[in-house]
Amino acid sequence: MRKKHRPAERERPIGKSSRIVRRSRRGPTAILAAGLIAATALIAYYLTRSDTDRQRGDLLPAAIPVKAGAARGFNVLLITLDTTRADRIGCYGYQAAETPIIDALAAGGVRFADAVTTVPITLPSHSTILTGLYPPNTGVRDNGVYRLSQSHETLAEHLRQEGYATAAFVAAFVLDRRYGLSQGFDHYDDEITLRYRQPGVRQESPQRPAIAVVNAAVAWLDRVRASATQRPFFAWVHLFDPHLPLTPPEPFRTRHAADLYDGEIAYMDAQIGRLIDHLSQSDLLKRTVVVIVGDHGEGLGDHDEATHSLLIYDSVMRVPFIVSAPEVITGGRVIDDRVVSTADLMPTILDLLGGASEGGRAASGRSFDGVSLLRPTRPDRAVYMETLSPRLNHGWSALYALRTHRHKYIAAPTEEYYDLITDPGEMVNLLIDEPSRGDRLVERLDELMTSFNASPAADAAMRVDAEALQKLQALGYLGAGVAPPAADGPAPDPKEMIGRFDAKAARAVALIDSGHFAEAIPVIQSILQRAPNDVGAWSLLSTAQERLSQLDDAIRSRMKSITLQPTNANHWLQLAGLQRRKGDMAAEEASLAQAAAVEPNHGEVYIRRAVIAIKTGDTDMAIALCREARRRDPTRHTASSWRVQGLAHEQIGEHDHAKAAYQRAFQADPRDPGALLGLARFAEREANHGRVVELVKRILPGEGEWSLSRPLLARALLGLGRSDDAIGVMRAQALATPNQPRVHNNLGNVYYQLARDEEALSAYQTAVRLKPDYLRARFNLGTVLATLGRLNDAVSEFEAILQADPGFAEALGALARIHANRGEIEQGLSRIGEWLASGATSIEAIEANAAFKLLVDDPRFQQLRARELQRLKPDPPNERP
Repeated sequence: MRKKHRPAERERPIGKSSRIVRRSRRGPTAILAAGLIAATALIAYYLTRSDTDRQRGDLLPAAIPVKAGAARGFNVLLITLDTTRADRIGCYGYQAAETPIIDALAAGGVRFADAVTTVPITLPSHSTILTGLYPPNTGVRDNGVYRLSQSHETLAEHLRQEGYATAAFVAAFVLDRRYGLSQGFDHYDDEITLRYRQPGVRQESPQRPAIAVVNAAVAWLDRVRASATQRPFFAWVHLFDPHLPLTPPEPFRTRHAADLYDGEIAYMDAQIGRLIDHLSQSDLLKRTVVVIVGDHGEGLGDHDEATHSLLIYDSVMRVPFIVSAPEVITGGRVIDDRVVSTADLMPTILDLLGGASEGGRAASGRSFDGVSLLRPTRPDRAVYMETLSPRLNHGWSALYALRTHRHKYIAAPTEEYYDLITDPGEMVNLLIDEPSRGDRLVERLDELMTSFNASPAADAAMRVDAEALQKLQALGYLGAGVAPPAADGPAPDPKEMIGRFDAKAARAVALIDSGHFAEAIPVIQSILQRAPNDVGAWSLLSTAQERLSQLDDAIRSRMKSITLQPTNANHWLQLAGLQRRKGDMAAEEASLAQAAAVEPNHGEVYIRRAVIAIKTGDTDMAIALCREARRRDPTRHTASSWRVQGLAHEQIGEHDHAKAAYQRAFQADPRDPGALLGLARFAEREANHGRVVELVKRILPGEGEWSLSRPLLARALLGLGRSDDAIGVMRAQALATPNQPRVHNNLGNVYYQLARDEEALSAYQTAVRLKPDYLRARFNLGTVLATLGRLNDAVSEFEAILQADPGFAEALGALARIHANRGEIEQGLSRIGEWLASGATSIEAIEANAAFKLLVDDPRFQQLRARELQRLKPDPPNERP
């Protein structure tokens, strides 16, 4: 029995390595083929084993055959390619690639044929790249809820101490400065607004295209070149384009229509070309070390993984890694006899610049997990890999691995061992036929994991706030506390879960996006039956339940996701929204406080508090909170903060300020539905019907503002004389949401404006039947009944309204008109008196309205008039004796 692999920093053990052999589900032909492949692999292994054994005590020569310090004083340009597989680059053998720039850099420099990342997740991978440390030693294990500690020295910090000008240009919010990678950079450009998002494309977080990133980098390089100090520079340029969603611009979209992933890489390569050309034209390239490296790959369906983060096969772990320095490294070199890691990048660069010494230490004395590639390497070197995402996000088992140039061992519930020379696709697990195979790698992984546990790496996970938790517990939202539940038995193996999970999760998301919330619930529940600790599934379930107004169920599901992942501020914000809908203001504030404790700079906390302030009439506070949201979280919440600020100005009648705020929101995100709706309202005020139509049509059906925009669109179409289109808009919405009373009321309004009174009557009746206390629909129903001459029915509706709300001024006025029409003087004057008392009309307005002539001519009206004038007479000023 093997040792337990104990992950660092209080991670749950992944269980004993008991060599669980699972029976294959493949047919006889597939099994025979697998057996032949395995036999071939075993023969190749034994044929080469003696050579490997003889080499084991020798060192391979340096991969980059230059002396330490050969590039002393050179500039450094680090380009990280997000989500980029090595086998989709031309110089790595991909015939369909359009990557001439990367290929040229490889041809003039050093290309590492067998380079791997440490983790298939963007933030922890870049933490390794910039520190030379494995994820257990950086403490950064996933996106969003971890932060690189200030206790670590980054490449930027080291080079800035050496006099370098330092700058970073990142393309996605996942690398926002709040996650700790900005340390050491004089300039950290993470200003990513939502204006780059594509219409109708799901985008999980803000990102920007390569052209915007390269533009920012070029502008900075020009400033550095023009400065008087003439310091060398270190620039990190992060490109995110091959990550979903895949939306390459033309001509790459057309040229790679059959594979948009290739199109994104081709587009990215072209933008790298712009950057390299600029360095060349500025006479900077010849003294610049250019490093291109991928942070991780992409599954693209290999091993049933569509994207990345859940498995650690080479499809997501093998990355491009190229070093080019024309003045130092001459002639193209391909290093294909060893494995190298992204952890090697920092010690290699420091060694090139003269800032590292032998033994994997920087000049500062800090050690690395990676090695300098200017130094000889052990032929049996093994590098570490992991992914904790399956455990952290789905309740499955974490995965850990050691990989040599030839072999790979994956510690999982069903362990795996591959010969990568004969089986590069990792299709034949050699442990099935030979359970003792790879014992040496297992032992080395055990030793490494033990060293991680003994290391003083800081826990980089965000923290929950005990006081806020106590408040929620007192309000009945928490049980004994927030902690991940104990697993019942071993966690599921990701490779056995992923195929079914991806398909079901994608179906659930599609159903929710298309409004089929009830249909989504059983799909999600089937995921939870197999993986009861799947955070994402609980979140999806809560969303579907909320859309169905099953608020108690939605809260319970959201609390489950919080219990599993308490350091995710978004879960707390979602809970706060549910509590607001329940009317539990104290609980909402406690959840907002918890979100702020977990992520103090999350702009949505301030936006939510601003909305609360608007509802309570404190518009000054609301505006101040919107400004604070922009200050703390400009990437995600510039647009939403301006939009909410516009609502605050609009509420107190500051229309010019409101319109300007909506315009600022629109500039930050031209797709922001609230900004579009706000600007459309102002266009309607200005009778600019065409502009209303233009703005409203940009609001997508999945947005909450879409339903609010339909009446506005219908009124604009009526203003343009397009009555059939106006009716079509509202009828389509009524058919799509037949149980929404507000939609039927709005349909009735369109019919009424077109004098189609019988159809208006039917629509209003439907609205009232669906929601009897919907007083506005009931008033509209009474109005159309009066228009049709059914005065008794109209009176019944108006009196029912006043029973529910005696201050409903329009109902008082409508009853006064009916009484006047019938000659019912006393009842009419009584209603006029109540109407005047409500403050909704004036004695002058009544006198000017021909409908009330019969009442105004009655002598009793003069008494009513005198009483009203006396009521409105100002109080005399106080006089001192």
